[in-house]
Amino acid sequence: MTGAELYEVKIDERIEGFIGKHADLYFLRDFANYLAVGRSNNTVYLYITKAAAFVEWTKKNPEEIGLMDYLGYMREFSLKTSTYQIDIYSALRQLSTFFTLCNLPGSREKISPEDYMKTVKRPKAFESAETIKKRSNNYLTEYEVHEYLDCIRNYDVTAMIKAGLPDWRNRDLLIVSLFLTTGIRCAALHKLDENSIDIEQRVLIAQDKGGKTRTYQIPGELIMLVKKWKVQRYLILKKKSRLVEKALFINQYGERLAEGGISEVTQKYGEYICDKRITPHKLRATFATLLYEKTGDVYLVQDMMNHSSANVTKRYIRGREAKNAKKTMQVMSQIITAV
Repeated sequence: MTGAELYEVKIDERIEGFIGKHADLYFLRDFANYLAVGRSNNTVYLYITKAAAFVEWTKKNPEEIGLMDYLGYMREFSLKTSTYQIDIYSALRQLSTFFTLCNLPGSREKISPEDYMKTVKRPKAFESAETIKKRSNNYLTEYEVHEYLDCIRNYDVTAMIKAGLPDWRNRDLLIVSLFLTTGIRCAALHKLDENSIDIEQRVLIAQDKGGKTRTYQIPGELIMLVKKWKVQRYLILKKKSRLVEKALFINQYGERLAEGGISEVTQKYGEYICDKRITPHKLRATFATLLYEKTGDVYLVQDMMNHSSANVTKRYIRGREAKNAKKTMQVMSQIITAV
């Protein structure tokens, strides 16, 4: 079973587990079946969990829910200090799909399902000054990237080797380097198989969000690291009698490294270089930010990040507002001084 197939199976198990755990929410099975056509398992899971949260919040049956319930829920949702605009738009889309299925009346005036969502104005996201400051620093600078990579290369593995444990530096360095050179999503990296990287052609082929296949060019120095890791991977799997394993990145048991395990890898070395908690998402934001700083081309970054719009990409480019403000100040200062 390939990484992509295994990923879908695991998400399907999560769907069934969630429905089973919430057996009192009788609508979940129908909603999941309705969503299954044309959507990924991951989307199905996300939508049914959001619908369940909403219905539980109202403390009503779906057929009893009206417009005021929705407005109250979205108002409370939008006032959370950690909520970004994208979270609100996602909630709107998810609940809109849910209402369409349930054919809810919407209000006393019996608004049709097609017009139901048009009645509701999109609430504005609220961000505190603290949240904005935190988000603007949510990436690594070029200097921190070099420091971070050096920390992985020079990590002390003496105790691990004495204990007969594998030296994971090649694996970890390859994982982090792929995040930083391609901007790949964590889920896509988790699904990579041993044959996902063509060493001769120097390309990485991955299944991205929405089942899209993405092809990335891999620099020569990274290909050398791939070769080293593949040799080490083979020896680990041979020792574990698991040579049938297809995953490119494996854990200490010779099994596919989970998304949580990938996050642990990125965080493990970050604590030694700065006070930033380094996650796969932060490395993806770092890729977008540094690529934009070097090129100034937001549409190039959008394409490489596989975003549906440049507005989504701009949320990943950290510190862009501050840099634009500084540049504006310098330009206008020169104009004023020249007067």
